[in-house]
Amino acid sequence: LVISSPGGLVDEALAAAKLLESHPELTVQAEEECNSACLIVLMGGANRAADWRMQFGFHRTSPITNVTGITADELSIQSAAASRYLERRGIPADILRAAAETPPESLKYFSAIDLFERNVLHVLLDQGSTTSVPEAKWRFAESIVS
Repeated sequence: LVISSPGGLVDEALAAAKLLESHPELTVQAEEECNSACLIVLMGGANRAADWRMQFGFHRTSPITNVTGITADELSIQSAAASRYLERRGIPADILRAAAETPPESLKYFSAIDLFERNVLHVLLDQGSTTSVPEAKWRFAESIVS
């Protein structure tokens, strides 16, 4: 399953992630963009993949009460549920802390390489083909020099 999204609604993302958990044979591949609630969906996959060039944006839950009619208490409950889910699925505590400290209108980015090295991602890709961390780091260095 290929996903790409700037984010979305936490409750919908949690529902999608839980559905993906019931299909452990699927690989969830983030492509182009995967920020905020998209990360929750990605973490629903038993096998998670992304291109080494990707950056994943985290932030604390947005107060979207004017859109959904959700109360501040409900938002707090959703935010806690999202954090617990991400932690249970393997997002390291320091990334969750950074997300909690990042305002909803901003993003704290982590590279696909970093997330792979921390076992958040299971497959690192280079234009659709599996690659290694040393190869990805070499290509990154080349991109800076070029």
